[in-house]
Amino acid sequence: MTLLLSVRLPAALPEILTGVRIAVGIAYTSVVAAETINGVPGIGGMIRDAQRYNQTDVVIAGILAIGLSGIALDALFKGLERVAVPWRGRA
Repeated sequence: MTLLLSVRLPAALPEILTGVRIAVGIAYTSVVAAETINGVPGIGGMIRDAQRYNQTDVVIAGILAIGLSGIALDALFKGLERVAVPWRGRA
């Protein structure tokens, strides 16, 4: 158990966090796409309704909101990775 916690987990943690970061990005994209198709309330549903009623400003605002929130999520996970794995990238 000591070997697992002191050697193997720290060695695998950078790859685990990278996988989680990629998975969160894909999940976020899938949720927004599903909202767009089904018209569920959310950013995707808002964009779909705005498109239907020709509200270009709302569509652009929704697209910017999706982009900025995606960037914020990625930055959050990068910060977590920097704190949890400070030795990553050092030889």
